[in-house]
Amino acid sequence: MNPTSGFTYNVFEWITRLAYIYLLWILFSLAGGMISGFFPATIAMFAISREWLKGISEIPIS
Repeated sequence: MNPTSGFTYNVFEWITRLAYIYLLWILFSLAGGMISGFFPATIAMFAISREWLKGISEIPIS
């Protein structure tokens, strides 16, 4: 891949990852109720995105 396509691929990969994790966050927040679903789903979302930022991308999400 040339540098432009590599950059574009990385950008779209991050967009896809974030869209997927936000969708899961919304679904599990609604499924668990406002109090018992919102906080665990938010903590899990931040933990996964933290691992992604550290460079660990092979995390089983589902």
